[in-house]
Amino acid sequence: MKLNLPISGADLNLLRNAAIIAAGCIAVSVVIYLSAQFIDERNSFALNQATENLARVRTSIEQISQEEATIVRYIDRYFLAVEAGTLDDEDRLGFLENIALVRENLQLFPVTVELGGQSVTPLQYSPDDPLPGEPLTLRSSAISLQTGLLHEQELFRLMASLSNITGLLQPTACTLLEQSPGVAFSQVTENVRLDCSFIWYTINLSPDATELAGGF
Repeated sequence: MKLNLPISGADLNLLRNAAIIAAGCIAVSVVIYLSAQFIDERNSFALNQATENLARVRTSIEQISQEEATIVRYIDRYFLAVEAGTLDDEDRLGFLENIALVRENLQLFPVTVELGGQSVTPLQYSPDDPLPGEPLTLRSSAISLQTGLLHEQELFRLMASLSNITGLLQPTACTLLEQSPGVAFSQVTENVRLDCSFIWYTINLSPDATELAGGF
């Protein structure tokens, strides 16, 4: 039996075409929406990456500026330390040879030198230092020196000569003992006995783990 629809075939074709167009528009809209979402997420990710990179660049620039300021502040002291030999390893044989040269130049009586064992102290940076450097240690050795002097003035010449020896020497104590009180001054024998103690300091810029632990 054939049913008569309230809508003619021509109208059905129009509705079908409209429905197809509507479905196509909806599909296109969904694709555009999803594409927009993807592009937005990708742009947001790229923006976050760019922001992080900018922050890292600013941090690097700030660190470089601080390092430059530190270099400008300490570069002269570093060159002085290099020139003085404070950054070199202890050359004990060389030190004794230098003492012998000092004795020869000043025409001193025989000099006795005793070198003690070396101790190591890890140096700590200030907690407020924004850019602490690499680990370093302070090496120190006790030195005792005894000799005879004609008079007290020779002590000043001796100290001036010792200050020119490579390395950092810190006098800790000196005693002068008159050998023959009440006896006339002699030009050929020692009139004063000198006994001095020093600390010989050097700095190690590349300490190993053992030194950083505080000993060998």
